[in-house]
Amino acid sequence: MKEWKTRQELYHRMFTDHSDVFTQFEIELNYDKDTIIKRALEYPTVQSELLYYPAKSYAVGIIFAHKISEKFNEDFYETLNDPDLLYKNDPYFVPYQSDKSTYDRIISEFPLSSLDQLSTPNLVKTLEYFEKEFLFHKKTCTLISKTR
Repeated sequence: MKEWKTRQELYHRMFTDHSDVFTQFEIELNYDKDTIIKRALEYPTVQSELLYYPAKSYAVGIIFAHKISEKFNEDFYETLNDPDLLYKNDPYFVPYQSDKSTYDRIISEFPLSSLDQLSTPNLVKTLEYFEKEFLFHKKTCTLISKTR
């Protein structure tokens, strides 16, 4: 099993209380492709109290695939194509091959190289969740040292 999947699995076995539960937030569903692209591109730079789905799922999938490719030296597109990338916690997530044209349009303009410099609260929360889920965060990194 790939290291990132092992870490993700360990995290989800140890922690069951997740802050991004769909019932806690107001959600707007919109399946129009242009709207998905617009909202996904806004996700890292425009703070919103509404969660726009499935646009947020595209954005978070791209962010997670990017961070996994950086931290674990994995192929970005192979990772984005993994149906379990978001651990089946997001009912709106679709793998890359299921909607290549939408993903390609988003990826071409997504600020991947500057993610760590952006500070909208939703993006900060997503990046922190990545750090926790893959055992890099100070609250979860002790799990990985206990297994070695």
